[in-house]
Amino acid sequence: MVIYHGLNYLGYQSLPHDYLSFVPPSFIMIAGYIITHVYVSKYGLNSRNLPARLTLRSCKLILLFTFLNVGALLMFSSKLGGGALNLERFIHNGFEIYVTGGSRWAAFEVLLPIGYLLFLAIPVLKFQSFFPHAIGAVSAITAAVCMAMDYCGYPVYNLYLISAGAVGMAIGLLPGAVIHAPSNSWIALLSAYILNWCCYHFFGDRYIVQMFSTLLCLFIIYAIGTRIHLRSWLPRQSLLLGRYSLLSYILQILYLQIFIRSPFYRIFDLPDIVLIVITTILLTWATIVIVDYARTKSESFDGAYKFIFA
Repeated sequence: MVIYHGLNYLGYQSLPHDYLSFVPPSFIMIAGYIITHVYVSKYGLNSRNLPARLTLRSCKLILLFTFLNVGALLMFSSKLGGGALNLERFIHNGFEIYVTGGSRWAAFEVLLPIGYLLFLAIPVLKFQSFFPHAIGAVSAITAAVCMAMDYCGYPVYNLYLISAGAVGMAIGLLPGAVIHAPSNSWIALLSAYILNWCCYHFFGDRYIVQMFSTLLCLFIIYAIGTRIHLRSWLPRQSLLLGRYSLLSYILQILYLQIFIRSPFYRIFDLPDIVLIVITTILLTWATIVIVDYARTKSESFDGAYKFIFA
């Protein structure tokens, strides 16, 4: 995530586009997986608490996206996401930002489709309680619509990402053994990597290729994760960042924006890419460690954190 945004903000957009394009849809696909695999298991498919939880979470993410962008516009007067922005332009481009998506008029773009997904999941889960294959059908229909729009040259970025979330919801219904069994094979991992490379090489950056690539990359990451001993220090820090994924996402963008506006930016020429990315990772991790510690020591701080991010 930090490497993806770091390369984008440092002017190397082709690299993350060619090699890390799975990062944005992977966020939403994981969110969809959590909805059916975690939330449904915790609250129950017919529980009244589940729609309330999803609605609250959805509203928080959409409001957080808006407040972060307005705050960034007031804080940074030069550039944000590659273009000169101000509050008037943000409002003027509201349709492109909040509906179609994929614009360069806003930061923290991934928060919106996740928020939309959580809200749209409520009626889909309701249908699932009556029709066992409702989520799979919605996932297939959404993917078909996105493929048609991609073919016709009318992409809707937010819909693309929401469809990734729908795929994640369908996967979340699968038994854990179905997902875990192939991850034990190195041949399966190598095959997934080769297949992912071949798809991009022969078919280009099409919607269906990107969704398929996201699935394969997440499978590879999951398989590698199953081979890591979680008791050692570094994996435990990765788990800590994972528990604060939303805050980590916000922090790393904030730190990168500060770095590219600092007077020391590009003073090291090429090495500054590695330096800034590593420094951003360390600062993000250090901030999360402080926040996690503060939550254990102060009930008011913990309550404020939960009010905003939980």
